Amino acid sequence: MNIVFIRFAVVVVTLLIVFISKDIWVIGLLLFISLLVILSSAKTRKAFTNQWKFFAITASLIFLLNTFFLPIPFEERLEISTFAVIRILTITLSSFWFTTVSTPSEFLHLFRFTPRIFQLAVTITFSLIPIIIVEFKTIQNTQRARGVSYSGFHFWKSMQSSIVPLLYRTLLRAEQMARSLESRGWQGK
Repeated sequence: MNIVFIRFAVVVVTLLIVFISKDIWVIGLLLFISLLVILSSAKTRKAFTNQWKFFAITASLIFLLNTFFLPIPFEERLEISTFAVIRILTITLSSFWFTTVSTPSEFLHLFRFTPRIFQLAVTITFSLIPIIIVEFKTIQNTQRARGVSYSGFHFWKSMQSSIVPLLYRTLLRAEQMARSLESRGWQGK
């Protein structure tokens, strides 16, 4: 049996348990196991230490939005918010683990029965994510050189000065790839 298939099966079973189970302790245990698996490997631990702030900010925002904006009693809001955060973190971390330890070609090998257009879309998506991250860091460094600060109260306004150029570069890259595919006679069949 293929190791990628086993990894994928583990993630799918985790997702099914998260979606089916109503017990916070079961999903909390899955979250704990996901963290242990991620931290047990040097490759996934390094990737996680680079991304943990994103996970923490996302979990905090979900918790705060659910806690303060649901029109139900406060105790129920806390319970629902905690449950939602644990669920989302479990889903995110298990998917993060799979995408960190599997290459795009291994992932596509699982879906070789799908249409070629789907396989191309997945390949392009997986290959462009690291490029977009590098471009985002480059744009942030350029903005820092211009005096933009990414800390404190003006964080979101500062992010705006990075996101607009990133969207422009990403759309430009997508247009170039579309032209390249057309010039090579790609039919998508």
